[in-house]
Amino acid sequence: MQSTNRWKKPATLTLALCAFLAVSAIDLREAGLSVAAAQNNLKPKTVIKPQRPVIKVPKTSPGRFGTAERSAPSKSTEPSAKRSGTVRRQPDLPASGAAVPLPIPRPVLSFGLPAIIDAPTEERTILAVIPEDAVDLAAVIADRFSVDLLDEAPLPLISARALRVAVADGVSRDEVVRAMSIDPDIIAVQPVYLYVLQEESGPSARAETVGLQYSVARLGLPKAHRISTGKQIPVAIIDTAADFQHSEFGETETASINVSGFDPVPGSHGTAIAGILAAGSTLVGVSPDAHILSIQAFAFDEDGKPFSTSFMIAKALDQAASAGARVINMSFAGPRDPVLVRSLDALSLRNTLMIAAAGNNGPKAKPVYPGAHPETIAVTAIDSAGRVFDGANQGDYVEIAAPGVAILAPAPGEKYDMPSGTSMATAHISGVAALLLERQPDLTTAEFRAILMSTAVDIGSEGRDPAYGAGLVDPVKALASIRQAVD
Repeated sequence: MQSTNRWKKPATLTLALCAFLAVSAIDLREAGLSVAAAQNNLKPKTVIKPQRPVIKVPKTSPGRFGTAERSAPSKSTEPSAKRSGTVRRQPDLPASGAAVPLPIPRPVLSFGLPAIIDAPTEERTILAVIPEDAVDLAAVIADRFSVDLLDEAPLPLISARALRVAVADGVSRDEVVRAMSIDPDIIAVQPVYLYVLQEESGPSARAETVGLQYSVARLGLPKAHRISTGKQIPVAIIDTAADFQHSEFGETETASINVSGFDPVPGSHGTAIAGILAAGSTLVGVSPDAHILSIQAFAFDEDGKPFSTSFMIAKALDQAASAGARVINMSFAGPRDPVLVRSLDALSLRNTLMIAAAGNNGPKAKPVYPGAHPETIAVTAIDSAGRVFDGANQGDYVEIAAPGVAILAPAPGEKYDMPSGTSMATAHISGVAALLLERQPDLTTAEFRAILMSTAVDIGSEGRDPAYGAGLVDPVKALASIRQAVD
């Protein structure tokens, strides 16, 4: 009896220890998942109830996918096919049918980045990315997922092809995106995000005196132009089309490309940006001798408001790279688009100086892209008195300030406007970039950023701050630092 009790206690302790370890293992697993989610900036996604007609989605195990990290489909008796061989066909996804269990809910990842759920998107459309050489795959993808192929375009900048497709009425776009995300023939998939220009229109004006251009004196442009005029530096403007028939561009080297898929219609925004850069009649452009490439990536909706999409901007960035642009002006804003991010990363490797608007959503608004991308220069706007624009975004990503309130600029039809916004400020910094590149053609983004930061006039709180960044750009001092290095 004594011997039995002696073994009973260890057995009880053993059971208790096993129970404790089991509970601890669950806690540790949940903690690990929470840490992993936090590191990947993932948020729990609510389960979307299937809408009729329902798309059957193959089961898959949760995980990351993109170009390097992909989720493998569940085990199948079907032999695998190599990408270079016969295209592997997923099970047919009928337009209607009985519902099947969906995969474990998770954010869709495109190029390793979670899709943005609350950003404005084009209705019913999806942007799918496939290998660059898979020219015959677009029709297969459209048939496989029962979607309409609206457009496709090669994107050599990121070694891919972009497909813009639309789901049928009554079909859940989110379900189709989830199904596409586990297709082995698709590199990345996401909604088609919308982008808007960062401008607030001002009253129409006639350019009767250059004195209305307060930015000329504020930036010391006459003195800066004795050092550099941006001669022969190619600057791409991704915007509405610019009206190069305006007399302000009589002596300017210009070219135009339309990637919007809509008719080429000059817009006031693109014309103003081009004028700030290179006007040369009544007005004074920041870089009057630069070569200006207008890339129309914005169209107009039924109300006449300009808009763009992930698909248009991806094509525009690719065209800018193909044209050899050394500076790209991006006076627009929107969500962090995975395809956009991948394109910006590729451009940064080419030492392309990318200048972007900080945004016009107000001081408490979240960061916007492409301005918040680490390799772009995010620009805020100030008025003639040096005060920051009321509508400008603020944050740690804001790097430099430039004139952007009531800027006298050309408008289509031989007119002039006085628009405001971080868009206009962005064009001033793009012009300064062209001035510096004439003096130092191999200037890198890191070097350009360092020059801007070190020569800026501190007009906000002491040191760099979320409203003004490093302060007001000083082209003369920036050029002086380049000249000393070159001389």
